[in-house]
Amino acid sequence: MGPLINTIKATAPYISAGGTALSVIGSLRAGQAEADASSQQSLQAMREAQLAEQQAIQEEVRGEEEKRLRSREAEKLAAQQRAKYARAGVKVGQDSPLLVEAETLLHALEDLETKESVTQAKASTFRASGDTFRIVSGSYYNSGKSAKTALRFKAGSSLLSGVYDLVT
Repeated sequence: MGPLINTIKATAPYISAGGTALSVIGSLRAGQAEADASSQQSLQAMREAQLAEQQAIQEEVRGEEEKRLRSREAEKLAAQQRAKYARAGVKVGQDSPLLVEAETLLHALEDLETKESVTQAKASTFRASGDTFRIVSGSYYNSGKSAKTALRFKAGSSLLSGVYDLVT
């Protein structure tokens, strides 16, 4: 058993060095993998932010188009009212017919203002969502950098421990 023990004693530093090397490599790879995963999450969050901004723009465009269409409908309705009064022999620009037309246009304007407020609220919600995704993206990015740095320190610590064990 004497030669076996001597062989084990002679190879122990090499085995220890191999274990240290594996520990260092494992820590570095784990750090890179975590950084890569965080980078992917950050990219996904940025895509979500861009999508939210696109949705906000689409909502504003849709709102403007709806506003334009409803405004035309209100004008058309007022014109139809004037035509009906004129056919009935009523003076259109005076008294009750004028009040009815004014009230019709006022209601249409109030409706348009309400629709515009709703559109702006929806667009703001989309933009706030985009801002949140941008913040999350930065958080993922920083998390990946921190994990990579921490695991580099762990790899360095493993390397120093391994060297110390070899020397002692």
